[in-house]
Amino acid sequence: MQVDFYILPQTDPAAKHPFACRIANKAFGQGMTVFIATEQAAQSAAMDKLLWTFAQSSFVPHAVCNGDVKQLARYPVQIGDGAAPHEFDLLVSLRRDAPDDYAKFSRVAELITDDADDKTAGRARFRFYREQGIAPNTHNIS
Repeated sequence: MQVDFYILPQTDPAAKHPFACRIANKAFGQGMTVFIATEQAAQSAAMDKLLWTFAQSSFVPHAVCNGDVKQLARYPVQIGDGAAPHEFDLLVSLRRDAPDDYAKFSRVAELITDDADDKTAGRARFRFYREQGIAPNTHNIS
């Protein structure tokens, strides 16, 4: 399992959303399935809308997750505020806490902004993964 922490220079936690779109787009281009984990339904809806508009040159087939396993074949990128209904290659986490179902994924992308509360929560998630025997990678995005 690979866990990557992406440290963003912005202080607004919403800055994670376009970066999550970029990660999902790249992963989809590599043939991966992606689950974007959100905190609540409103955040899922915002991500759904943003995935349609974040880049004019990209198309990311996606849907808000409804739990239908058949949906994965049609929409390799899914968004949800609950647990992932099945296995995906990549988890892009927009959640404050470490996901309980992290082991379902071969890769996890954790996004952190320069907001003090977000950094504190990110450090807790980093410690969580280390306690699970995983050595997370850190990427400073400028």
